[in-house]
Amino acid sequence: KDYPVPLSLMIYAEGTRATPDKLARSKEFCEEKGIAPMKHLLYPRTKGWAAVMKEMRGALDSAILLTIAFPDFEPRGRDVLLGKHFRVHIHIRRFDISELPEDHTKHEEWCVNAYREMDGLLEHHELNGVFPGTVVETKRDPWSRIAFYFWAVVFVVSLGLFVATRSNPILALVAVVVVFIGVGAFVQAQLHKNTKKTVNKEKKTE
Repeated sequence: KDYPVPLSLMIYAEGTRATPDKLARSKEFCEEKGIAPMKHLLYPRTKGWAAVMKEMRGALDSAILLTIAFPDFEPRGRDVLLGKHFRVHIHIRRFDISELPEDHTKHEEWCVNAYREMDGLLEHHELNGVFPGTVVETKRDPWSRIAFYFWAVVFVVSLGLFVATRSNPILALVAVVVVFIGVGAFVQAQLHKNTKKTVNKEKKTE
């Protein structure tokens, strides 16, 4: 309630990635408890959500459900680092805090219902390739990639300096410089590629 700055809190109630093995175990759990299982999502762990709503309700003005799908392939960390292109579809639904139940005993039920809604959205996406509702397309922002690689370089340099104090400083410095040049060259190449694509698109439009 008295937190001095605007507050945003993200909760991932599944607690882990929904792999085929974990989905199968989640289904078994639901069947044992007599609960209808979900197809695309793990049954949520609701106690964290209930605790947040009980203790922090007064500090929040809304709850936002984000349902994410990858129409091309599900990327991993290495795909991002290698600069592979993939699309991300996000369905956004906002609830005013007044729409959520005040009764603490109903918080967990609300969380489960929210996950069932998102499971249905993912089923719709699987069948139709898009989420229901208005579609808003956003252009790729090269600056987000620049920021990512900037902080990657900062991390590598910091790690290199740490290593330099514990081993051969010359080798550590050389390694940091090589990585710095490599990341810089990669970023420049990616920006050049994006610029070239934009120019080609503009020519086709003309």
